[in-house]
Amino acid sequence: MESAINGMPTSGYTAGHLGTAWSWYLLSPKWNSVWPSASKPKAYNLLTELNENGQPKLRKIAILMTDGEYNEEHSGDDSTTQARAICVEMKKKGLTLYTVGFAISAGGEAATTMAQCATSPEHYYSAGDGDALRAAFRDIALKISTLRISE
Repeated sequence: MESAINGMPTSGYTAGHLGTAWSWYLLSPKWNSVWPSASKPKAYNLLTELNENGQPKLRKIAILMTDGEYNEEHSGDDSTTQARAICVEMKKKGLTLYTVGFAISAGGEAATTMAQCATSPEHYYSAGDGDALRAAFRDIALKISTLRISE
């Protein structure tokens, strides 16, 4: 198995819009019919309801990462356009989006997409190497450390 993975090419096509869409599907109550009861995403209205500590009762957080340009199309607009549109809709619903560009060209199309998809500039990370990638994910983990996976 490891030799098969090592034999895969390191360049090719990225259908980033599909990964972006799937991150939303995992968090959206619209898809509750496909998940077991214990895994169904909670309603969006809980994002604005506060608990006894004044914190939101629910946080929906997606972390998107790419190491390449969004260059594979699927039915309609190009991958970049579709990904950006999905991010806009996710943020409208109140989701928090962290994005990480790994070894992508600064100012390139992928970097622009990651920056636009992020909730704010503080939610976008550009990592040029493995150490920077680890640091980005460590920083994200610290920022969301109050996260509870279940009730």
